[in-house]
Amino acid sequence: MKKILIATFSLIAALAQADEPELVFYPAVGQTNQQQDKDRSECDAWSRKESGYEWSQPLVTLPNAPPLRAAPTTALASRAPGPTALPQLPSLPPAPPVPLLTGREQQRVTYERARAACMEGRGYIVR
Repeated sequence: MKKILIATFSLIAALAQADEPELVFYPAVGQTNQQQDKDRSECDAWSRKESGYEWSQPLVTLPNAPPLRAAPTTALASRAPGPTALPQLPSLPPAPPVPLLTGREQQRVTYERARAACMEGRGYIVR
């Protein structure tokens, strides 16, 4: 399970750091090359407007967030009422850092979703 989570976060980070969207569009209803170019251009413009994302600008990534830690068990034990104080528990190891999506990376995700939806709406298969 831990390996799956690490692989998932690595994949998210890798996708967020790529310079251009990697979507591929296949014409499904016989669109001509001219129509494909027009559809791509119009969907790109609409997606940028909807998301605020400009793919020609490089991504800036934030460092990983500090790991979360469990509350100290001594603080919990000292708050217990009367003689039924909680036993001392070993503290948990720190959680692995989770990559954060910056506002710009989130814009990119929104841009890619909008672009895919636009192209699907115009009769393309998106992969």
